Amino acid sequence: MPRNLLSKTWSDLDSDELRLLLRERFPPGHGQYGCNDGKLYLPFAGAQSRIALTFDSHKIVAVEQGQAFDAAEWRKVSQEIERSILAGTPKTGRYYSFSSFPVQGSWRGHRSGVQIFPAPHDAPRSAGAENPFILEFPIKGSDLSFITNHRRIREHRRLTQLLNVLLVGRTSCLSQRPRHFWAHIIPEEGKHGWLRERIAKWSASSALATVCGKLCRRSRINRSTPKGRHRRWGRGQQQFPG
Repeated sequence: MPRNLLSKTWSDLDSDELRLLLRERFPPGHGQYGCNDGKLYLPFAGAQSRIALTFDSHKIVAVEQGQAFDAAEWRKVSQEIERSILAGTPKTGRYYSFSSFPVQGSWRGHRSGVQIFPAPHDAPRSAGAENPFILEFPIKGSDLSFITNHRRIREHRRLTQLLNVLLVGRTSCLSQRPRHFWAHIIPEEGKHGWLRERIAKWSASSALATVCGKLCRRSRINRSTPKGRHRRWGRGQQQFPG
């Protein structure tokens, strides 16, 4: 029986993060499936295969040697798994989400570390469009930037979806596969263009960190019970008072 290269001590290893690392270390492409065994070979099947992945649903349950397996290469990957995925330092993730209603105050979850801030005053806004706000949250950082970025995107989307359930009104974030469409370009009257859906980069991340620090000491979002919120604002509405 082929030996599973995954250590038993890696019980907390995230399969998505492992697959990202293996794609980087066994390029090119996303691998190739074998003819009959259902395994994903990296970088290719056959004589060029260095490792073979076995999945149970979406989870990697085994990594086995391929025909071109290099033991020294796998030792380096194993060290990266322990140093860059299983270990890490606390960091702060920050990105923009969107609300059906203007966000005018701020909120901090003292136990969760999640913070909500209004967008800077010079953020682009348009009548009828959703209103941007800043969502800040703790993540475990890695010395591999693509792992840290994956965690930031995943946690931001998870928290945005949670807010969409907890708050009345719609809370959303930009898709990782942005759409393209015809749009009227407001600063240039009468002009139209085929544009990509995105949020304008009106502030750098360092500037946002300063803005967030100042706003957190200013106005706060009032909290209320669901019954009180429905009684005061009506179902289907949500406000963020300062």
